[in-house]
Amino acid sequence: TNIGLTLGGGTQGLQASGSTYGIHAGGGTADVFLGGTDGVITAGTYSSSGLILNSNDSVEVHLDNNDDIAVTNFSIYDSADSAVFSISEDGDLACDGCIGDEDILDNSLTAAEVDPYGGIYSTKEALYVNTESIMLWQGYCGELNVTCNDANDLPLQGIFSLPGEIPNEIHTQESISDWTNNTSPAEYTVSVCNGSSGDVTISVSIVCITKN
Repeated sequence: TNIGLTLGGGTQGLQASGSTYGIHAGGGTADVFLGGTDGVITAGTYSSSGLILNSNDSVEVHLDNNDDIAVTNFSIYDSADSAVFSISEDGDLACDGCIGDEDILDNSLTAAEVDPYGGIYSTKEALYVNTESIMLWQGYCGELNVTCNDANDLPLQGIFSLPGEIPNEIHTQESISDWTNNTSPAEYTVSVCNGSSGDVTISVSIVCITKN
C-alpha cells in the first residue's frame, strides 16, 4: 500500500512535540495530506486556542483543485457559524459589512452595487449645487438654508453671496449642520439682517457629491 507508518487507536492517533516542530514532514506533492470528505485542522478546545500560519513566502489556497464543483468558496465563519467573509473561486467577494452584504455567498455582487458611479469623483454628474435666494427688504432680517439631496451625499462647500460687494450694513451669521451625520442631509444656513439703504437679493448655495 506504500504506507510507511499507520497509527490507530486511542482518542489521539499521534501526539508529538519538539523544541522547534511538533511534526516535521517533507516530500511528495503534499507535505501533509488530510484524507476523507473534509480535511479538518483544529486548534484545540482551550478558551484561548488560536491557529497560526507562518510562511517565509506566499500563502496560497487552491479551490476546487480537481475542477468537479461549479463554484467553491473560501469562507470565514463567526462563533454563530455564520459566514462573515467569503471569496469564490471566480473572485467574487462578499463580507458582513461590505456593500451588498445581504448577498453573502450568493455571488451576486455587481460593479453597480459596489459603486454605482464608478468612483465618487469619476464623473461630473455626481457633483451638484443647490441654491436658494430671497429678496431682503431694507431694515428686515431673514434666514436661508439649503441641504444636500440625500443623507449619504457628501457636502463640499457652503456659499453665501450678494450682488456686488457686501456693505457694512449687511450682517450675516453662517452655520452648518449634519455634515458628519449620515441620518440627515447636510445643511448650510445663513442668517442675514439688512441695515443698508436699499433692498438686496441674497443667495445661499451648498455644493455636494452624490454618493448613492
